[in-house]
Amino acid sequence: MPDGEFVSISAGGAHTCGVQTGGVAVCWGDNTYGQTDVPDGEFVSVSAGGAHTCGVLVDGAMECWGDNTYGQASAPEGEFASVIASVLTNCGYGTDESVLCWPKDRPEPTVSTYQGLTGESPGLVYSCGLRDDKTASCHGGSGYDGGDLVIDNVPHIEFATVSTGMNHVCGLRLDGAIECWGSNERGQLDIP
Repeated sequence: MPDGEFVSISAGGAHTCGVQTGGVAVCWGDNTYGQTDVPDGEFVSVSAGGAHTCGVLVDGAMECWGDNTYGQASAPEGEFASVIASVLTNCGYGTDESVLCWPKDRPEPTVSTYQGLTGESPGLVYSCGLRDDKTASCHGGSGYDGGDLVIDNVPHIEFATVSTGMNHVCGLRLDGAIECWGSNERGQLDIP
């Protein structure tokens, strides 16, 4: 495992990325499109999409890598505070409090919410979030490539945050370690 504790994680289609203390970004899992090949730089956050990843550098610049079939890995110019990548669409929150989504010809993602959960993270057919006691709860599933496996195997551990992928979930535990569950078909549970 790389040196340093993780401060954030994000699960994508079949890969997961995280930022460690010191701004080092690390990705693992499926790398068919180069979505785990992190470019050089010091990151404040990363967000794993379907088969691409986007991250915000300490100077506010956006970097994206991986599948760019629809322009989803073509990072816009500007200064950003954070980014959310989904299967084909990304949205960046600018330091001027503006929101920029790209590519423009794709529908913007929607987020479903469940009463009593915070930090909601939507997968394709399920959604996970944190309860007040910091344990994870996942809803939905049924029939999509590991969705039920995600729902049925939620560990009873306290998390700081959780992030969903297409058919797996990773959570950042309160002690700084990462816990992942669901499908491991492409190595998305193999934490480095």
